[in-house]
Amino acid sequence: MYRCRSKLNFIRFAFLVVLIVALGACTYQNSGLEPDHPISRKFTWFSYLGGEDIRNGCTIGSKPRYRFVYNGIYTEQVRTYDLMPASAPGRYHVKVQVTNKANLASFSTDFSSLDLIQPWRPVVSVHNIAEKELRFLNNALKNSHYFSSTPPDENLYSINFYWTVAACIDGAFRFNAYLWPSKKFDGLVFVDLLIRWDQTDVAINPPRTATAFDIYGTNDEDEYVNYFSVKFDSNGKMRIWR
Repeated sequence: MYRCRSKLNFIRFAFLVVLIVALGACTYQNSGLEPDHPISRKFTWFSYLGGEDIRNGCTIGSKPRYRFVYNGIYTEQVRTYDLMPASAPGRYHVKVQVTNKANLASFSTDFSSLDLIQPWRPVVSVHNIAEKELRFLNNALKNSHYFSSTPPDENLYSINFYWTVAACIDGAFRFNAYLWPSKKFDGLVFVDLLIRWDQTDVAINPPRTATAFDIYGTNDEDEYVNYFSVKFDSNGKMRIWR
């Protein structure tokens, strides 16, 4: 029995290593307004979280781009806010996606419109704002110490509450993160502005103290689903951990 369990643990570990390598190699590429597919989003999550697409497209003369991600315990709620130039001059799109726990009640058995991943699809809203409103956002970022601080030294675990911000402003890419609990997190100013643009009608999952046992109901790490951590250096480069 012990030998079988050891072999099973090894297989799980090997699969995890392969999965992490695959996830790290997948680059997020959806820069449009269409909702992200839950499966493709999962495989490009780390690229998306680190703003790799924004970093790669950020050059002198580039239009500003912003990405805010709220991790309210990864298995409970993830909120994302992408701000990108609209086709109309002087306008910006604000695309909001909120992913909560799978709502199996939303699953339809109507085979004429069968959608197997409907319970995992995010709630999406797209809102247009005037480009001049970005000055309020930049001021909010400044007052949130976005430009004057670096990401925390700690690992950011999937069971934590935190915000990340990736942006291309004035042709320069910058990344920062805010882990709860901390004075830096408590001093965030940009959240109220994002909520004003958020039309999903989904409330933010408020920060609370939670252990892995609280979330998974066990201390057996083999049973932990979507459990990971990331760490960013001062330049916003990411390392992925288990």
